[in-house]
Amino acid sequence: MRYVIVSDSHGYHTYLDEIIYSMGHVDGMFHLGDVEERETDIEAQIDCPLYIVCGNNDSELFLPREREVFVGEHKIFMTHGHYYHVYYGVKELVSEAKKRGCDIAMFGHTHSPFCQVVDGVLLLNPGSVTFPRNPERRPTYMMMEVPEKGQVKVSLRYADESL
Repeated sequence: MRYVIVSDSHGYHTYLDEIIYSMGHVDGMFHLGDVEERETDIEAQIDCPLYIVCGNNDSELFLPREREVFVGEHKIFMTHGHYYHVYYGVKELVSEAKKRGCDIAMFGHTHSPFCQVVDGVLLLNPGSVTFPRNPERRPTYMMMEVPEKGQVKVSLRYADESL
């Protein structure tokens, strides 16, 4: 199974639309908040489930603050990250994911990509497709492959490569 993971699009279309156009067949898309009024546009463009949570700039939207999603044998905890103070570390996020029985936690908010296993929890942050804060200052997203058995594979991609 293949999944696209994005975050912090902040209402801008260019790179998010390009990701959707070029992603090929996927089994789902995760958006980790700060969509800023684009959620219905995204749903209209894709033919797979969209899992989305509310970011700190999404106060006008009726999106869930957090979600738990099962993908194969994995339980995923989704949050934007600001309630878990992710700018200052991931300890609170890991603790919450473990409390919920999740082996994967996805978050955004920092606009910087992050992929690391901490205390048995795979933490994924795709960065931002609009306002990146990575050293290259390039918009990023992630692709996640979940085999029936075996280890989850995650790749970081640049959203501006095909433009």
